[in-house]
Formats: sequence, C-alpha cells, structure tokens
Amino acid sequence: MSRTRNLASACLTLSRNDTKLVLCPALGGAIVSLQHRQKNVLRNDGLEALASQNVRAMASYPLLPYSNRIAYGKFNWYNQHYQLEQNFGDHPHPLHGHGWQQAWQIVSQSTEQAVLQYEHQAGAAGMWPFSFRAEQHFSLRDDGLDMELHFTNLADDTAPVGLGWHPYFERSADLCLQFQAQQVWLQDDTHLPTMAITPPEDWNFASEKALDPAPAPYLDHCFAGWDGYARLYYPTRQLAITLRASEQLNHLVVFTPEHGHYIAVEPVSHRNNAINDAHPLTQGLQALPAGASTSVRCSIQVEHL
Repeated sequence: MSRTRNLASACLTLSRNDTKLVLCPALGGAIVSLQHRQKNVLRNDGLEALASQNVRAMASYPLLPYSNRIAYGKFNWYNQHYQLEQNFGDHPHPLHGHGWQQAWQIVSQSTEQAVLQYEHQAGAAGMWPFSFRAEQHFSLRDDGLDMELHFTNLADDTAPVGLGWHPYFERSADLCLQFQAQQVWLQDDTHLPTMAITPPEDWNFASEKALDPAPAPYLDHCFAGWDGYARLYYPTRQLAITLRASEQLNHLVVFTPEHGHYIAVEPVSHRNNAINDAHPLTQGLQALPAGASTSVRCSIQVEHL
C-alpha cells in the first residue's frame, strides 16, 4: 500500500486550458491519463495500474531501445551474439525493450511541459548490451499533446535502436479506425512475423472501419509503410482522436483483443523482430553510431464533434 501511495504522490499533473495529463515517472515513465474537456483521450485505468504497479495497465508507455519482440531474446549485431533475458512472464520473446520497466527521473517540469530521463548502463548479463540515455518530452496543446522521444547512444560501438510509443485507447461498440499502410506482417503462434502481404479487406483501414464486431482473427499485427496518420472516431461520444507521427515512425502496431475494453495503436520505427532480419535496416531498425543521437515525435489531437 505504501508503494502505491508513493507512486501516486510522485505522479506529475500538467494542465493547459481543457487538456490534462498525468505522468508517473517512477513506473516506466508512463502516462497515467490524458483528458480533454474531462473526457478520456486514452484509456484511464490509472488507479488500478498504480495499485497493481502494472505499467502495462497505464494509458501509454515508451518503447525503447526496440519495439515489440526479439525472437527468444537472441540476435547477432556486428558479428557479436547476444542473449537477452525474458521480461514478460513466461512469454519466450523479450518484449518492448526495458525502458517501460524502469524508473525515469524528472529533468524539468512546468504547468504545461515536462521532461523525463532514463539512463541505462550496460553490464548485467541478459540486459540490453548497449548503454544509452533517453528523454521523453511532453508538451500540452489546446487540443491535445505533443511527445518527443530523444535517444543517445552512450556505448563505444554502433548500437541497434528502435523507438516508439504504446498508447491504449478506450474501446466502444461503435469505435472506428482509419489509417493507411502498404503492408501487414503475418505471424506465427508466438507472434513473430513470418511474411508481409498487402492488407486484406478485413485489415484495410484506408477508409474508416468499425472495429466491432472484431476483425477475425483479432489484430495484434505490425503494419509497414504507414504514412504517419491515424484517426479513431467515437460516434456516440462525438469524439475524434488523431495521431500524427514523424517520418521515422513508419510502422504501426494495432492490437484489438477479442475481449477487453481497450485497443492499442502504436507508432513505432520498425517491424517486430527486425533485428533478426537479414537486412534489419531495411525493416526500420537504426544503426546509431557511438555518441550519436536520434529522436521521434508524435502528437495526439482531440476533436469534439
């Protein structure tokens, strides 16, 4: 209970006119909630998430230094073999890097802005083998939120880097989704990608498409060649939410569980398990030289209809 109280008291609340953002630096540098005109923009299970100390129940969290899965935690990079530990229960593939499982520090804060930082030192067996520093920049706008994720390679060698965010949105019977992508990756039973195809009709969201009844099978897939724009529309709530991402975030992971009150629409820089592709840089992964930095951006804009 004291841990829960400490987490709650350590949360940051930012506000600007009709927009309110709550952050929890100590729990994965995550977003607890985002509201506009007292309506939830992201899912709002913050109290339960704090009570359970479960960052995956938060409204959103950062993805770094990679998105989604690395097959069995094994990869080769510049003729070196690496083995990562599992970080998601019994699931065989490490998931979403480890920035979401670490405490972030507050670098600066004001009424409308905040900067959080996490620095990783390589060394422990099974952890990410490249040192880095990451910063999240949050800036409220009258109609939503701007986010930036800055990443600096502190290792002595070139390091693989993938970045993104994992925002969750409320699910309703009339929720519609729209985005444009060139391909979708099929996957095996453990959610590793197998081949890319043109999105079939059920998974083609170029035009606004209702999510319920849920696509069959449910989506937990990475779309490649995403143009950086996605829109969620709630007719009953008279609410539209738009994601706009920077050019480097040209993949979109969409998760629509068959049972649940949420979906995830995740702007990311690379496809799942890209590091084990024969040509990982063609799959969105970045080779970042020692001492170099990179950054990505995403905005969440709200429209009341």
